Amino acid sequence: MSPHFRSAGLSLEQEDLERRLRMGFDKASIILCDGEAIGMLKLDRAACPWRLVQLLLAPEAQSLGLGTTLLRTLSAEADACGAAMELSVLKNNPAKRLYRRLGFATVAEESHAWTMRRHSNPPAGAAQP
Repeated sequence: MSPHFRSAGLSLEQEDLERRLRMGFDKASIILCDGEAIGMLKLDRAACPWRLVQLLLAPEAQSLGLGTTLLRTLSAEADACGAAMELSVLKNNPAKRLYRRLGFATVAEESHAWTMRRHSNPPAGAAQP
């Protein structure tokens, strides 16, 4: 994420990087592939809408379709619960194209980031909340 922070003009000071890492850490899960840690997911399912706090993949795990697969799985889980999902993405982060492709739309703008939301698409026949 450092290149994205740098190009957005955000601090790369160690204290700021650690603060970002600790944010929502109680919601963190390590992403494993073949028993090896390749990333981290922070998802707050208690929030309404669900809040995707952070999705990080190691550089060698990017562009392999893993993020797409993970987000589709999370979207199906959210749909089954009737929950929308929301996230914040830096304006210069190419991941915003992935989010758009998977049904997230921009709902708010901040100085360095977009807030994006994906509304629930409940399965056919599911009760609406």
